[in-house]
Amino acid sequence: MKFAWGLGNITNNQEEELTLWLGSKIMLERRIDHLIVLGDSMLVIHKFHKAKDMVQKKISPLDERIWNQIQKFESISFYYVKRENNKIANEQANIRVCLD
Repeated sequence: MKFAWGLGNITNNQEEELTLWLGSKIMLERRIDHLIVLGDSMLVIHKFHKAKDMVQKKISPLDERIWNQIQKFESISFYYVKRENNKIANEQANIRVCLD
């Protein structure tokens, strides 16, 4: 499934986190139980792949929302994809640049 929305002027990591939050929310609304997340922000993928460690750390309100939301899936896997190998992300980034 592809979804698009404008996120404004934010960093790549902030965009990845907002996209994870919004995308996982949409998948839960569609009653998807198993989710595979592909992302080109190593920081975000690593952070939520190792989500069990987040309980002990001070986290942002958005991270907490994401953490609570992803716990609702029966299974969720996170994979890092280099931007140059992430055709969908590159296409979306190019569309966004044209719209900005």
